[in-house]
Amino acid sequence: MKKQIICTILSFVLILSAIPFSANATVELDFEPNTETLLLVDTKTDTVLYEKNAHLQRPMASTTKIMTYIVVAESIDNLENTMIEIKEEPLKIIEGTGASVAGLDKHIGESFSALDLLYCLMLPSGCDASVELADFVGDGDYDLFIKMMNDKAKALGCNDTHFEECNGLIDENHYTTANDMYRITKYAQSLPYFKAVTSTPSYTLKGDSVPMFNTNYMIDRENGGKYYYKYATGVKTGSTDIAGKCLVSTAKKGDTELMCIALKGAVVNGTNCAMAESKKLFEWGFKNFTDNIEIEVENRYKSVEINRSIKINSTVTNCPTDKDPHITYTSSNPEIAEVDENGIVTAHKMGEVVIKAITETGNFDYCVVNCGFKRGIDVSSRYGDYSNGSKEPIDWKAIGKYGLDFAIIRAGWGSEDYPNQNDAEFVSNVKGATENNIDFGLSFISYAVDKETAKAEAEYLLREIKDYIPEYADKIAFPIAYNMSDNQFLSMTKEQNTEIAIEFSKALKEKGYSTVIYGKKKLFNNINIGEIKDNNIGLWYAYYPYEVDFSQKIQINGSVTPDFWQYRTDGYIPEASQNLSSSMNIIYMTFRLGDINRDNTININDVTYLQKALTGMDGYNCDFEQTDVNGDGNIDINDATELQRILVH
Repeated sequence: MKKQIICTILSFVLILSAIPFSANATVELDFEPNTETLLLVDTKTDTVLYEKNAHLQRPMASTTKIMTYIVVAESIDNLENTMIEIKEEPLKIIEGTGASVAGLDKHIGESFSALDLLYCLMLPSGCDASVELADFVGDGDYDLFIKMMNDKAKALGCNDTHFEECNGLIDENHYTTANDMYRITKYAQSLPYFKAVTSTPSYTLKGDSVPMFNTNYMIDRENGGKYYYKYATGVKTGSTDIAGKCLVSTAKKGDTELMCIALKGAVVNGTNCAMAESKKLFEWGFKNFTDNIEIEVENRYKSVEINRSIKINSTVTNCPTDKDPHITYTSSNPEIAEVDENGIVTAHKMGEVVIKAITETGNFDYCVVNCGFKRGIDVSSRYGDYSNGSKEPIDWKAIGKYGLDFAIIRAGWGSEDYPNQNDAEFVSNVKGATENNIDFGLSFISYAVDKETAKAEAEYLLREIKDYIPEYADKIAFPIAYNMSDNQFLSMTKEQNTEIAIEFSKALKEKGYSTVIYGKKKLFNNINIGEIKDNNIGLWYAYYPYEVDFSQKIQINGSVTPDFWQYRTDGYIPEASQNLSSSMNIIYMTFRLGDINRDNTININDVTYLQKALTGMDGYNCDFEQTDVNGDGNIDINDATELQRILVH
């Protein structure tokens, strides 16, 4: 009873403080919304910065679950330690509805904390979690829980809101307004764990191997793509055919926090307008109603070797004369890399850190620093900007500014048994990478059936390079990747696959190119890795874990560290493309482009090979003077550093 009285008093106080009022001065919106209801409010002052149909009743889809969270959080004293058994009976409520779930049907009879189930409720929008929580709080009486939701809405002064269930699946007689949803969400923000839960990109239940991901892409740096917004902090998505795309979201920039309510958003050319336009509203609101101090970090990614340092360069613009343009730098994990007051980042061990550059008012930008590895992309004609319904070429200038270290560009595919083909964007991608100072290598998809067709593929690729990119041939900085991912290699013998890989690489090596074999685990289980490495051929491992841990080197079969690791099948680079633009890869810094014998050093043995390789290349006749780059009368490791720039790998 005591908790109930306190909550009632708190509700009354928040009702008074959560009634939004319009700003005195209006600023014209700089885009035409495709979302039918929009509301943007400064949560500190409850000032409405923009509204469109904010008092119109609409179905709310899964934003309903914000109220579900409220009732649960107010009914359970200890969310972290109250255990709830997963029962089969409550799940029947959503049976056959096609509802979004968190996979709790796999855990019937198991118990999880109420807090665990709130993560299941809010991140993947788990309707299974909502009915399990309703069953627990209502002590088996589902209708009682719904009554509690409606009673709470009335207590918060939400007179234009009514709940029929706890999920948002029902549209009839289940509605709210943007104005009411603002009150509901602002109240929810005062409750335990709400902000923490709704700002979490992913969460893994005990016993699960696959994490749950937040459906609010605005907060997800890795998966958010064009929707990611660095100032976004929460809250909840929703979607049904009738309700359209719905989103309640918050963003904080400096001392200002804004909340946006978007109901019945359209989908235009594959774009979720509720989410995209919420982001635009935040940008518009911060620009026009706050101190417009902007800060920009030069690159989104940078790489540094262990025990080395790099500098993060930042620029502050639009800074009022009464403000201090001083920048403060922070590291997300100082054990991996620390940053000083001047933006100098020093790497201590392998891993990824986010370095933030923060102004006096709290505005910030960030750079992801790769410690112990380089990060790059794998591109072909498949990839580009699909945001307008048709593919556009990749914006290489934007990728160069992004700060990625390298690109592997598909040259083509085939063998004599298949039509040999160039990739449609091969030449333009090579040109784009080169003109924007992005180191690149090439890849070629194999359909070889024996060593003769493998040799034919190598010869075809060499003709491609000579005929199509002669002016860029000496710019190839990474090994040529031989893609053996086709299913045919899984049905061939280990000996056949090994022979094919070696024959292709041999033909390329005769012209001074080094190679790596691309494949997934099944391929590397069906090829002689030891023999591949004995022939100085590298390994490019395509392995996609649900959660990427950059602090540990990935190993093939638990024993062999590949030279390259493709850790994602997709790569969202908003500045370069509004949609899928690449596959993401890393290369461990222990791999050296001049390290021919792969002993993780560049030594005299490597120099000898480099000199020999240059001599064997068309147009080169490498002698001692050419190899002795620094002119000290010796051929040594210092010369190797320059030779790797000359030799085509």
